[in-house]
This record gives sequence, C-alpha cells and structure tokens, in this order.
Amino acid sequence: MCFHHAFTILNAKKLQAKKIGGQTESLILDSDCDGITDDLDLCPGINDNIDMNGDNLPDCKYPPGYANVISQWKCGSPSLQKVFVCTKTPSGGFKTVCTYYSAVQMHINNGGFLEFAEVQVVIN
Repeated sequence: MCFHHAFTILNAKKLQAKKIGGQTESLILDSDCDGITDDLDLCPGINDNIDMNGDNLPDCKYPPGYANVISQWKCGSPSLQKVFVCTKTPSGGFKTVCTYYSAVQMHINNGGFLEFAEVQVVIN
C-alpha cells in the first residue's frame, strides 16, 4: 500500500481555523513533513526534496537516471534495474509495486510516483 505514514492519510484534508472577527482561514498542512505543503506536494508521503540529479525537480515525480535513484527506491536485483512505484489501481486506489525502471514514466503519467516500500511486491 502506498502512503506508508498513517498520518498522511488522516491529515490530508485542510483544516479550518477561526480568526478574530469571525473570518475563516484555511490552514495548509504538510502531512509528510518534507517542507512542501500538501497543496503543492507532488508525491504525498514521500520527500519531494530528494533531487539526486540536481535539476531542482522532485525525483519522485521527475526521476533521474537509474544510477541516481536512491537505494531505498530500488528493488530486486540491480542488474534488472527495478524500482518501487506507487501506482494507481483500476479501482482508483493506490498500491506499491516493484517494476522495471523503463516502466516508471508510464506509472507517473497515470498518477503514480517513485517511492520506497516496507514490503516488496514484484510484478513482471
């Protein structure tokens, strides 16, 4: 399952706070504590600041070459060049899969992103 931090799912909604005079202001959360507020977060539950290729874009959504992917995102035998991806399921949910690096962009195009996993699930 994607979003390994339970608080990410529980805190994903904006909270409302009352201001003096009855005005209401939205409080924007940073559920995954990466310094990127949820409204700008490209990869919920993942650190958007990981940028191993120095292009100023989060590697979870704009992956670097396989050699620069962090080890926590890699899975399987290094010779197979596989990585963990949070991918959308046909039912609209998300799950973590270990897939070939060459398939990452397809998953990203469908709303997924690179991530790490606590349990390895391999697809061929």
